[in-house]
Amino acid sequence: MEILPEVRSAYGRGRLVPFLGAGMSRRVCRDWLGMIQALEASAGIVAAAEDGPRAHSTELDYIRRAAQALDRLRLGSSEIVVESIRKALLENGPAEPPPQTRALASLYWPLVVSTNYDDLYAAAVHQVALAERWALKSPDAERRAPIVQIAGRSSIDCHRVLSALSHPAPRLLWALQGYLGGQALLHTPEGSVLSYREWVRRNAIGMTEEHGPHGDLRRQIVVGHADYRRVALRSEGFRRAFAEVFRSRSFLFLGSGLSETYFLDLFSQIIEFYGPGTYPHFAVCSKGRVDVDFLRHNFGIWVLEMSHEDLPEFITSIKPQPRQPRLLGIGHAVGASPDERLGITTSELPAAIPPSTCVILSGGGSGAVPRLSDRSNAFLHRAGLSGELLKKVPGKQLLWRLPPTSGPLVLVARARVDPDSQLGRELRPIAPSAPRELRTSVKPGRLWRDVRLTPFVLREALNFALEDNRSRAVSTLLASGALRTFPTSYSLVEMIRAWATFPGRDRIALTIHAGDEVAAHDLVAGRIDVPRLLSTDHGRGTIEFWLEIAECDGNITRLLTLKDPTLPLRPLLELHGIAGNRWKVDVEPWPCLGWAPWTLEDVEVWEHVVGVQLSLERIGVLHGSTLRLVECSPQVPR
Repeated sequence: MEILPEVRSAYGRGRLVPFLGAGMSRRVCRDWLGMIQALEASAGIVAAAEDGPRAHSTELDYIRRAAQALDRLRLGSSEIVVESIRKALLENGPAEPPPQTRALASLYWPLVVSTNYDDLYAAAVHQVALAERWALKSPDAERRAPIVQIAGRSSIDCHRVLSALSHPAPRLLWALQGYLGGQALLHTPEGSVLSYREWVRRNAIGMTEEHGPHGDLRRQIVVGHADYRRVALRSEGFRRAFAEVFRSRSFLFLGSGLSETYFLDLFSQIIEFYGPGTYPHFAVCSKGRVDVDFLRHNFGIWVLEMSHEDLPEFITSIKPQPRQPRLLGIGHAVGASPDERLGITTSELPAAIPPSTCVILSGGGSGAVPRLSDRSNAFLHRAGLSGELLKKVPGKQLLWRLPPTSGPLVLVARARVDPDSQLGRELRPIAPSAPRELRTSVKPGRLWRDVRLTPFVLREALNFALEDNRSRAVSTLLASGALRTFPTSYSLVEMIRAWATFPGRDRIALTIHAGDEVAAHDLVAGRIDVPRLLSTDHGRGTIEFWLEIAECDGNITRLLTLKDPTLPLRPLLELHGIAGNRWKVDVEPWPCLGWAPWTLEDVEVWEHVVGVQLSLERIGVLHGSTLRLVECSPQVPR
């Protein structure tokens, strides 16, 4: 079997998950043996010559040696063991991520699994994003937005990983053996080179630090025999979560990752309990490093042998070449007509569009006339039109149009509004106590962008199209510019929901041209469930979201919740016994730049000023998002 086409196919279907071993960090971090030798040196253990009794050391020998060094460090060293491991990782000090890691970061991966402790992959992904945002002249506040979130083996992190298999979510790095920052260097927007760990600390990107909101990931470090035994035998929740990912995705083992004995044992248990997996797995290894037939026969892992130097080129070749646009999803309106009413495609807007059609373009900026993207301007150029003639649509809040012609109706919908305006306070509120520094340091257009406006502006456009006697609409992806705080998949989800709950959907068909890699990837992977989003009851639909209750003692409860998005927030809080100003209300992802967690006092102030109850959709709870209730530590009386 040719492995590369199969790997590309799995990637194109959103089923491929990289599984990183030590080889992905080589030339910056030591290999397994090198790290053990460094630990032994820190512990004062004199190593025997490698050509002596240790010349034919096995994996279990390495584990035993690591355990001995760690025991010596715990009992007899003044240095914290975690810091000893951090130092033992590095070959010659912090460095830029190696070529194979940079190649991996150049592709979009919703989930990456790793047995490594380092921050090289997280830094490489952030560096790619920084390069894009530099080109767009983004302000510093937007460059700091987290790109990769780190998950460990805790129960709540395992729940997050599993929910990300079926819903859009920020990119995740699942650090199976713990996580220690401090290995990667980053080129900062200020032109300096800085440790990524220090960059994270300075900019308070909590989700990518080793001190995540769900526990100290340093405590999950797996090195010695006792650590392996604890993970293999006691972590039932982790084993079940890992089994779900193993059976529902195709792993791509890079840099080995197949040498850890307890992982092979874990694979064996999964296959024994659940039977062979539905999807094949793949591995890239140096020639002669693994038993190819054994892995294929017993674990369903197909191995491609190549040199380590060829790994970066192989990784970049995984992404399929551009091909014919695909029709990604189709929904049907509820009613007698069997006509297809909703389409989603990866194609660009065609130049020739029937006169009965309404074209909806996404607009940006904060001026009197929306700023159009290069794609929108290219469409207008192909159609022989000009965006300079845009005029505000009377009676509409966020809608502009080109002058009437005998051709299609062309609208520009801008999902942006001043948060301090009356409309902004009502549709996209910010906590009254939120810091206001950004409002003077960030361009208004970027500060005004908000995914919460997407349903409002799309319904406004569809209503005007019906008023103008149009029977079909085609739209670009709204609120999906590169400088945003949420994955573009949420924009697509909100557009689908807006059309599904639109009262006139039986009278107008809609095609969304989602020419975005992330949204398309999530759609084909099943992380955007179009039939579920189209299931409504008389035009009203519930949203699925995750409710996390984080108590100050470290206990975290995560619940799948289905509610009407117009439900006021307070009854939901009361249902779970949340009261008092020691609680803060947070959402993930944030719907806009400048968003900040709310206190219950903030909710009272907003409701008093606006005169209505604050609903779930108004505070920023989206389909597939997380509503996090965080209990602040009580003040200790003096």
